[in-house]
Amino acid sequence: MAWYPGKLAWQMSVSRAQLRKVPIFGRLHDFIKRECDIGSLTRQEAVSMVPPLFLDVRPSHIVRGQGLKWRGRDGGGGAWNV
Repeated sequence: MAWYPGKLAWQMSVSRAQLRKVPIFGRLHDFIKRECDIGSLTRQEAVSMVPPLFLDVRPSHIVRGQGLKWRGRDGGGGAWNV
């Protein structure tokens, strides 16, 4: 997705069902599952990625969404609270 900062977002034109069931996607599916489990990758609708781009979130801000809360820390980093 060219509009996402740093071009750190990608979009696939393959459904979740195809990703799971079509043998040629087996290794890719395993990779995606593994990376999601360890938190290196997040699957998300493109439309859900737009609002955070306009929030101008700073380390001292608290951001809430979908039952989660991100508490930033001065100097960078932060932690998720459920």
